[in-house]
Amino acid sequence: MIADSKGPTPRSALDPPFNFRLDNDPATLAYPAILLFAERPTLKHAKMMLRAYNINPPLSTLLPGKPYKKTRANKPKSEDLKGGAKASIISELLILDTMHDLLHHDPKLVYNIFKKEIDLPLHLKTSFLASQYSFSRDAANYILKRAEINLTSTSYYPVPPEIKKMQKYYDGKLVNAISTWTNMKFVLDNFVAGLDPNGTKSKGTFALIGCAYLIVLIANMKRLNLLVGNKIVFLDGFFMHIDGNYMQKFTSLFTKTIARLTNMHTIIKPYIDDVNISIPKYYNQLFNTNVSINKTHVTFKNIKYDIFDYIQTNKSTISFPHSKEDFYEHFKNNPKNKDLWYLNFLRDAFKADVAVETNSIYMTHDRLAHTYYKLIGGKHGFLLSLEDTGDDLVSHCEYSVSF
Repeated sequence: MIADSKGPTPRSALDPPFNFRLDNDPATLAYPAILLFAERPTLKHAKMMLRAYNINPPLSTLLPGKPYKKTRANKPKSEDLKGGAKASIISELLILDTMHDLLHHDPKLVYNIFKKEIDLPLHLKTSFLASQYSFSRDAANYILKRAEINLTSTSYYPVPPEIKKMQKYYDGKLVNAISTWTNMKFVLDNFVAGLDPNGTKSKGTFALIGCAYLIVLIANMKRLNLLVGNKIVFLDGFFMHIDGNYMQKFTSLFTKTIARLTNMHTIIKPYIDDVNISIPKYYNQLFNTNVSINKTHVTFKNIKYDIFDYIQTNKSTISFPHSKEDFYEHFKNNPKNKDLWYLNFLRDAFKADVAVETNSIYMTHDRLAHTYYKLIGGKHGFLLSLEDTGDDLVSHCEYSVSF
């Protein structure tokens, strides 16, 4: 999955300033921070990734400084919606997430189907029909507002210096969020997708940005005495494979870097060893479904759907993982089959369920998945999301962090 570093890339091209361009040939990348971090995910290269994308290193404004004294954090108030969100809100979330995954596919056809299911506010209708990336952001904000859930957000753009002064305020908020952590156990959603060498819109680059952010965050937590316990765990398992592929070599190097930075035992642990979750508890409660999952199948309404650890070539039946293009084909052929909507949303929901059930720190790029996480009472989640750029999602990145 990792691009071969042995190529004609001249050494001078690996030095800053960086160009906001990712060549189709990974051996001649003009945007070297991606390739460098993919092959050697060190702290140095992580900082280069964040700098290349104009992302301020988390907690950096608090350094250098005295280590924080850990204090007993106030127990967060539980969300009123935990375990029993209002049916109208959870139904709207399902519809909006389905529309999000169909965003760039025949918007008029899709909208005419869903307008019978949901009365969209004008701004959501407009952005969906225009296939604007902002639809996903605005849809998540719409659900959060309906559920009366407030997020603390900090955005990273090429902004004037006076705006960047707010970063210390946001870092303070970030410290407050971290103070509620009781362990260093993570569920990373879409942080381990494959790095696609054949174009600029690689989900793998999303993954690399997120992993770079996490390396810098954990390194600065170490300096500020904010780490908890004596080990760092990344939960693994078949639940990861229903939505993407691993960069196995990268993941191994990534965990070794964190272990070296923290002097803490750092492992990738099958979640089944931690707690036996074969039924997505909150998903079944909120959607009134009977889903169960094992290593090879998702069972829904007594029908079994295959789980593969790679994208399969037989597209005739829905399976896991599946692409948005595959999902559109199924939807187009069966527009009134709502089971498809539930099965598609399960890909995101199950990882959030595992995070809440195991009291893990949940980190995702998906705004609507993070919204679901908050609806089921998640307390330690991070949303690291792209804003509406109007440009290639990788070549021009405007990032925000919400918790």
